[in-house]
Amino acid sequence: DTAFGDLPPDPHYRTALGERLGVDLSRKRIIVMVGRPVPRKGFSWFVREVMPHLSPDVVCLHIGPLSGFSRLRRLLLRLLPFGIGTHLSLILGMPLDEPDLCAVARSPQVAGRVHLLGRLPIAEVVQTLKCADLFVMPNLPVDGDMEGFGLVALEASLCGTPVVVAAVDGITDAIQEGKNGILLPPGDAAVWAQRITDLLADPAALRALGEQGKVFSREHYSWRKMVDGYAEVFRKVVAPAR
Repeated sequence: DTAFGDLPPDPHYRTALGERLGVDLSRKRIIVMVGRPVPRKGFSWFVREVMPHLSPDVVCLHIGPLSGFSRLRRLLLRLLPFGIGTHLSLILGMPLDEPDLCAVARSPQVAGRVHLLGRLPIAEVVQTLKCADLFVMPNLPVDGDMEGFGLVALEASLCGTPVVVAAVDGITDAIQEGKNGILLPPGDAAVWAQRITDLLADPAALRALGEQGKVFSREHYSWRKMVDGYAEVFRKVVAPAR
């Protein structure tokens, strides 16, 4: 839905969000991640391996449901025979990465720089994306699981937020290098830290990247374009039969 990013930005939202978090965001650079904390999303990896190498004025906000899923529950799942726990966790989308994400967010290496916002109303998701300097989708390859499509990355792009994603699974069907985002190798912390540092060092270029991505995503990934694509396939299938 290309209207996702059409909500006008609230000029006071960053201040209000900072007050809610107890952090002055006026001089911070904001990175946003969105999604359920399942292992393939790479959230705890990003906080643990990348955030400590970014400038101290960079903060990371995670938006997504937090259920209080514990390490004990994760351990019990892993103890089930025949890999039943693994299959259950994948089928039910259990947030196996949540315990690690919560723990690393409190670690001294990133103290006060990572904030887990939990589930937010869609209007607040849009405003958070619009006030962010960068959106990241740091997915990791996980055996037996995969990202079907990078929809959340497109939603960030439609908000005009510059997008950096892992070049893995279906994400590469949504984000095209240099057109509506930046693709980076999954799990390479050094590359991620350096590229993000370089991007944040040039605010004008970063804004231009976001605006370019918004135009590209709107033109190439709308519902209208999807429907027209399906209709063309149907016409090709039906024509020979006629």
